[in-house]
Amino acid sequence: SPKSIPGGYVTYSISVANAAGAADAALTTLTDILPAALVLDPDFVTNAGPGNPTSGTAGESIQVTKGATTIYCTAAADGDGCDYAANTVTVDLSNATFTTIMPLAAPETVTVNFNGIVQ
Repeated sequence: SPKSIPGGYVTYSISVANAAGAADAALTTLTDILPAALVLDPDFVTNAGPGNPTSGTAGESIQVTKGATTIYCTAAADGDGCDYAANTVTVDLSNATFTTIMPLAAPETVTVNFNGIVQ
């Protein structure tokens, strides 16, 4: 039975797949609203919990992966394609940051990962 323990981490993973045989998909914006009891982990850590940022760089809180390519970005409104405001995580996959992984060809999948911290 799940518990909401303050300081606990919840990992979110959003995947978008392009079906086999489909045309390339030009994805734009993915958004996810976190429950009020969560805040975004400022330093994405694999397997969640306090520790060193997975990317090795503090402040990179959102991970975007397609195949062998992984891109980390900040949650600040700084033009890198990722943002976190009003408990909403936004990833703009049409941003220049993601030109190495977009468009999404068939049968590829892009995955966005981030952690929420229970308040």
